[in-house]
Order: sequence, then C-alpha cells, then structure tokens
Amino acid sequence: MWPHIVITGPITLPKIGWQGELVPLPTIAAGDVWTINTDPNWFSIKDGAGNDRSWIARAWYKQIPGDPSGPITVPITIQGTGTNTNTSVKVTLPQLFREGF
Repeated sequence: MWPHIVITGPITLPKIGWQGELVPLPTIAAGDVWTINTDPNWFSIKDGAGNDRSWIARAWYKQIPGDPSGPITVPITIQGTGTNTNTSVKVTLPQLFREGF
C-alpha cells in the first residue's frame, strides 16, 4: 500500500518513511499544509495553496505491505526540528480496489 501523508508545519527539514527508508523534504512553514500521495502511479506533493511541490524529486520506493488475513503493524518514522504544538502528521492507507464486477 502507498500511504497518503498530510503534514502541517512548522517543521524544519522533515524526513518521513517506513521500513528503513527515510525521505527528506524541505522545511514546511508554520500553518502550511502539505498533502502527499506516495503512490508512484499518482505521485504528488501539494502545498497548502495547491502548488505542485513534486519537482523537489523526493519519492518513496517501499510500499507498506498489506495482509488480507488481518491488520499488521508497520512503524512509521518521522523526524524534524522546529516543531511546536501546531505541527501534525497524518498518515492514512487508502483502501485497495482490485477489480470491479
């Protein structure tokens, strides 16, 4: 599965990843919200104004494994400095859709 990530600044030089992979991002200003889709088929990084930030050439190459038999635990690593109580990171895993009828 390819996570969707929403980061609300401030955070200085954040890095986020899973399974040993950490991807560096530029500093995110206070109050700015970045929305990231890590799926290589739909990859995008947008800032709070809707500007495309994917040109920064940061991408994830490891998927979070899925297990149809039940939930699994996958640690997610988040690093950065210059944070405060307004800083947040939300990671969601989209539902997989294999095929229609």
